[in-house]
Amino acid sequence: MFTGARGGQLRRGVFRARFWRPAWDGQPQSEEAWLRSPLLPGFPFNEGRHTHRTWLADDGVPEVARAARLGHRMAGRAGAGECCPGRC
Repeated sequence: MFTGARGGQLRRGVFRARFWRPAWDGQPQSEEAWLRSPLLPGFPFNEGRHTHRTWLADDGVPEVARAARLGHRMAGRAGAGECCPGRC
């Protein structure tokens, strides 16, 4: 979906800096500021990852698949400290 100048994959840091953070934080200096507003004002970037993980857990996605989707490695006590609404 997003490629570099020569058609290759973007490095994670480049993708984050050029696409993900501007989409998350918004771009108020843009001429299209009305179109470039933050996704959730005042909502920290890392909270989006935690929220996504919780939604995956609530949907019954296995721990291994959640970890792979978020770029995590499985370690020790899988699922410790995770809470889904209505299941705690």
